[in-house]
Amino acid sequence: MTQSSFGEGTGPIWLDDVNCEGPERIIGNCQQNVIGDHNCLHAEDAGVVCEMSVRLTGGRDPLEGRVEINYNGAWGTVCADGFDMLAANVVCRQVGFTRAVDVKLFRPGTGPIMLDEVECEGTETQLGLCAPTRFCSNRLHSRPRYRHKMRIISSAFLSSFPQKKI
Repeated sequence: MTQSSFGEGTGPIWLDDVNCEGPERIIGNCQQNVIGDHNCLHAEDAGVVCEMSVRLTGGRDPLEGRVEINYNGAWGTVCADGFDMLAANVVCRQVGFTRAVDVKLFRPGTGPIMLDEVECEGTETQLGLCAPTRFCSNRLHSRPRYRHKMRIISSAFLSSFPQKKI
């Protein structure tokens, strides 16, 4: 018997022995037992952690820009509250770069502010695993406190390469 990572559910167990190959767009397209036919307990309830889509926009090149996330199918910005170099390193790695070089306030973006009070340890593989993460899609850029978004500059080079001294 296993322990469910997110706690045990209640009610009927609808799916068991689900086997997805990867290209399926919905779980109903995966191979599985007949709906409702199972031999498991709620202690075996499945859970997932989904990757949050992140991008850098508005910069001079692909290595820098305003941090934006996609939440519920819409792009929005990340508020500066709590966002530091640890969070910037996580974002840079998530978008395919090695590490962050700098993190600064950036001119306001468009759309809602999607994430606030981001606190990362720096070892996370994606921004969505940092805690606490507060989704706040109801905040608008017109509110003075939230007008500044985060701009980060990433490094595309391995940090183990020798650094050129100036």
